[in-house]
Amino acid sequence: MRLRCEAEVVRRQQQPPGPRGRSARALLSLGRPRGSAGACLLLCTARDRAGARYGLRDNVERFFTRFVDEGKATVRLREPPVDLCLSKANASSLKAFLSAVRLAHQGTNIETLPLSALVPAKTSEVEKPKTKMIITSRRDYPLTKNFPYSLEHLQASYCKLARIDTRVLCLKKLRKLDLSHNHIKQLPATIGDLTCLQELILRDNHLESFSGALCNSTLQKSLQFLDKRKKKTADPALKQLPLLHLGLKSRPGKARGGWELVTYHVPGMGTALFTPSLAGKPT
Repeated sequence: MRLRCEAEVVRRQQQPPGPRGRSARALLSLGRPRGSAGACLLLCTARDRAGARYGLRDNVERFFTRFVDEGKATVRLREPPVDLCLSKANASSLKAFLSAVRLAHQGTNIETLPLSALVPAKTSEVEKPKTKMIITSRRDYPLTKNFPYSLEHLQASYCKLARIDTRVLCLKKLRKLDLSHNHIKQLPATIGDLTCLQELILRDNHLESFSGALCNSTLQKSLQFLDKRKKKTADPALKQLPLLHLGLKSRPGKARGGWELVTYHVPGMGTALFTPSLAGKPT
């Protein structure tokens, strides 16, 4: 059994007591060392991917689980006298992991425990989750690798994209998506499944339609900023964009740098959204 979290090892008998360090991204593994009858914990970090081992049989002094529902817990060991302070873990995974550690401490038949191999962690398993990615050329766009699941901000501009990649639509934590300066003609209805999306930038694309189904999706609640400006005159079909379904109100804007703007505001949020003007051509 393995658990991804942030961990800090606090030495209780350090004299004089030193300041607490910063927690680090870690991978905890519950397994049995070769030739041993009992289980142990292997704690790996980016600084020490080989990891440190801690025996468990009759070696846990106390479990601190008051904030386990927030993904936090502490395992206090007798030898060595350290506290393993765990945080930012998935709450369900943390509960299951602590339950297995408790059984290992109590001497439960090791064959019944969900053990993992005690091997060094991969770099990708202990590095800090990536939340931002900027791509500004076609050659840098990933063709075979998935985007990091933890992305909150993704920019893929000047990549000659004709459609929105289905891999992007799987990034459920996305808050800002910038696909400006591409060749996108349509938005898939499934973009409405990005329930955290607050900013959508589609400037200088070839949009031809904007479905009512999309406007009735979760974007109606989450979206705060939409930019779909275009230097050339918008396709006539764009005049029928059902933006009112998003609860938007418009007011004319000034032309800047060749852009003719209409500004849309989300009621109660005060954040501007930009679209090609529906009256007149860009200057």
